[in-house]
Parts: sequence; C-alpha cells; structure tokens
Amino acid sequence: MYLSRIQLWNFRKYGAAGFDRTKPSLTVQFSPGVNVLIGPNDAGKTAIVDAIRIVLGTNSVEWARLASEDFHTGAERLRIELRFEGLTKPEGKNFTEWIEWVDTVDGPRSFLTVFCEVVQKAGAVLPYDVRAGAGSEGHRLDAEAKELLRVTYLKPLRDAKSELVARRNSRLSQILLGHAAFKGQEKSHKLTTLFKAFNAQVGAYFLNGQGFDWRL
Repeated sequence: MYLSRIQLWNFRKYGAAGFDRTKPSLTVQFSPGVNVLIGPNDAGKTAIVDAIRIVLGTNSVEWARLASEDFHTGAERLRIELRFEGLTKPEGKNFTEWIEWVDTVDGPRSFLTVFCEVVQKAGAVLPYDVRAGAGSEGHRLDAEAKELLRVTYLKPLRDAKSELVARRNSRLSQILLGHAAFKGQEKSHKLTTLFKAFNAQVGAYFLNGQGFDWRL
C-alpha cells in the first residue's frame, strides 16, 4: 500500500478561519513510489512531513506529539488525515476493522484513512487518539495496527559524514533498524551479532597493541 493523500486543517501555516471538515486547509496527492516536495524555505514542506510523523509514528527513538505551537494562529481545533490505497490482501487483513470500500468506475476499491483531530483549550492540548476508518469519527487504532504503520524518518542531512557513521542512533542505524529484515529481532539479528563480535575484536586489537610497533 502507499500514502495517496494527506489533508490538513489548521496545522501550522495551513489554516483558515473556523473549522469545516469538508474544507481542508491543504490537500496533497501522492503517487506510488518516490514523491518529492519542492519549494523555498518556509514554504511548509516540513509541516507536511511532520504531520505524517505525528499520525503514523516513527521507528526512531524520537517521540512526535502535537503541541500548542502546531495549531494555526487563533485555531482551537486541528485535523491531520492520511489516506492509503493499493492495499494487498496480506496488508488488508491487518486493518479489516478500519478499511472502507468505495465504488469506482474500475470496481470496488479499498482505502485506509488514518487521522487525528485535536483540540486545545487555554494553550493546553487535550489528550487525543489516532483513529481510522470511514466517517469523521472512525475508530481508535490499536497498538498492533499502529506498529504496522510506523515509518522510518530520516532527518535533514546537514552533516552526511557524521550522520552516516555506524554508531548508536545514527542515520545509518535508523535506516537498518527500520528495514523489514530487522523487524522483531533488532537485538538478536544475525547481522547485529556479527557486528558486536567484530567490534569486540577490534577493541581488543587496539587495547592489546597487536599489530603495532610501540617503539615508534
């Protein structure tokens, strides 16, 4: 499956007076495969990416939650809505409670709409849930479904040399741990075991002075 659309209501710079679920402040369509957001600084590209992170969650150690600063100026309610299409049968079976079917000219098509609608009062963001399904309310997503929707978020690469070094919480480690091959075995994967053994051998090599002429 793939993310086919994102809609925002009163999220950061994308907002309007009042709140109307039939009139999103922004709608962006995506295609299967690679999608690129292009625009000048402060055009709102980061807001779109962050909205996806907030709803789906990430595989990294970072915790993305909405704050009062995420609400459009003067707004007390915001909504982020993501739509997925192209669900395969193996994917669809994990979301049977939330999938909706729509009749099209090509026959019935399945969609998965995931969203959160949040309210703030006196500058405090009220507790909220990530929900999914048809209608404006949908149903709450359980922990297992949320885990399947998590994404691997790669921060803007300001320092490629530093971020791609093989160390804990580096960009490289996030990419590897986000891969399906490591799912459920982040600590016990064969490659992880091999790297630990390799690191131990390298450490012992330098600690013992093997291979060095210490008279230099």
